Amino acid sequence: PRPPAEVDEPPGDRRLVYPRLSRLFNTGARASSATWIAFLDDDNEFEPHHLSSLMACAEANGARAVHSGRTMLCSDGSPYRREIWHTVSDPVEGARIFQLMCDRGVWIRGTNTLLDRADPVRGSSLRPSSVIQADDPVLLVDQSVWLIRRDLLLELPIPETFSDEDYAMNAAPDDKLLQVLLDANVPIFSTGQPTLRYYLGGVSNNHEPLNASRTAAVRAAR
Repeated sequence: PRPPAEVDEPPGDRRLVYPRLSRLFNTGARASSATWIAFLDDDNEFEPHHLSSLMACAEANGARAVHSGRTMLCSDGSPYRREIWHTVSDPVEGARIFQLMCDRGVWIRGTNTLLDRADPVRGSSLRPSSVIQADDPVLLVDQSVWLIRRDLLLELPIPETFSDEDYAMNAAPDDKLLQVLLDANVPIFSTGQPTLRYYLGGVSNNHEPLNASRTAAVRAAR
């Protein structure tokens, strides 16, 4: 059960949830005795070969940090087909970012496949996908697609403090982790395979009625 201090919190308040998630991830890494750490949100699923393909990628590249891509699903399990970027509440801005990500090869046009990517850049003002502009590097690696050596996570823990600018950009713990790794010049490799089943409707993307059956019901009632 949730601690008494959390019971009356507004649901999904990022100013409370994001720092808590960072602390949770860091605590899990410290408590683990495994060599490698993978994360999985409770509303997502690994494909059967997810972890084995990540390990193969790490071994082939001598890497300490690797990630996969994902298939994007509505909360009812149907493919997410809206041409709107899933973490943006404004539909016009969401459509702009979606098209930009298709042009960059991150979202495979005409599918529900998203290939997470981290362009090799450094800097304290890196912008996450929710506010990406045309000339920005792509900085998008979801927490649930990572496989990272535990010693690296202990060396470079996920930041647990978030600024007003972070909240304005919807910079989540996975964005903060990615920036820490890039700033430390950690080589990052991708399997290029969408082996995570990513269900929409969580804290970072709960803007629209993403359940396909709910959307149809709303339209029918109009």
